[in-house]
Amino acid sequence: MCGPGHIAEKLCKIAHVLGYAITVLDHRRDRLNAKLLPHVENFVQGDIKENLRNIHIDSKTYIVIATHGHKFDQDSLEAALGRGAKYIGMIGSKNKIETCFNNLINKGFKEEDLSRVHTPIGLDLGGEAPEEIALAIMAEIQAVKYGKDAPYLYKSR
Repeated sequence: MCGPGHIAEKLCKIAHVLGYAITVLDHRRDRLNAKLLPHVENFVQGDIKENLRNIHIDSKTYIVIATHGHKFDQDSLEAALGRGAKYIGMIGSKNKIETCFNNLINKGFKEEDLSRVHTPIGLDLGGEAPEEIALAIMAEIQAVKYGKDAPYLYKSR
């Protein structure tokens, strides 16, 4: 989980119930603690991009990008792409996503790399509250995990 915001708080709780081991990355020390995120096994404080590059990622890894800023989301996505994660999802408006993807293409990433990113993130379940968004994200992760078709918000580029 890149970014420990309100959605992350709810998402980590649901992921914990489903048996996922959770790591949260952020540069803000005050946001990385068991009081805010009691279900997280591992907190990684510091530069998200650099730390994400140093974390083991494989076909059993599910990455959710929901930081507090466009630059941090783009940096996180850049570090996650091409690493073999089963799932990469990123929160963002259509404009933010388009800008981020264009920036990454200008850095040499391919459309094929970006087409694997689930954004907008989550299944189309309705709802706007953090709990509802977290449920939609976790439902999407479960659908990907089990290879199921679902009413994705995700649109291929």
